[in-house]
Amino acid sequence: MADKVFHDFQDDGIGDESVIGGVERHRAVDLPAGLALPDRLVVPARPDSIRAFAKWRGDRPLVVEVGAGKGRFLVSLAAQRPDLRFLGFETRLGLCAHVLERAAKAGRDNVAMAWGDARFNLPLLVPRGTAIEAYLLFPDPWWKRRHARRRHGAAMSRAIADALVPGGLLVLKSDIAEYLAAMVAAFDATGDWNPTQAPDDLPLTDRQTRLSFQGTKSFTAAFLRR
Repeated sequence: MADKVFHDFQDDGIGDESVIGGVERHRAVDLPAGLALPDRLVVPARPDSIRAFAKWRGDRPLVVEVGAGKGRFLVSLAAQRPDLRFLGFETRLGLCAHVLERAAKAGRDNVAMAWGDARFNLPLLVPRGTAIEAYLLFPDPWWKRRHARRRHGAAMSRAIADALVPGGLLVLKSDIAEYLAAMVAAFDATGDWNPTQAPDDLPLTDRQTRLSFQGTKSFTAAFLRR
């Protein structure tokens, strides 16, 4: 990581954010052959899956994590707040399954995972202004120019802002200071956010645990939905 340099690329005309995996994949309703649908795995292209998620959520307050990784943060927070529902997003199906297995081992039945890019799928699953908190923690910085359109900017900001209640909390974290600064600038430019202090008692992510062990700094920003 130390030998990599973050480049913004915005002056290179890379274009708007792209949905990871492409829009067509997000419209696919079939899982890979031989793979059963795990409990509480949401496939947003399937209307029955969306209905099942809505029924599972009920009228419980919802917390969203974009890019849940292996689920350490999401499952830990769900254990601290058992009366809430937690929805993670991951573009890799294997990570979705891993998080749900982790939640099951921890006895947490208040965690669900959605397969796909939250930019595309958050509006399908979370009615406007109904989530109370959102977390975007240590996203991939997509070092190479050809991948830079996958970075989080205004499109992700709008998707999260639309999902949150007024006053809802958004926390961003990265170990790449330049990437966090770019996200903060892009999010702030939408006019949807007021800066605030992040809670100091949040669980660690899997990545943050490794970074702390290595003595690598991480950086945090937080907003409230206007």
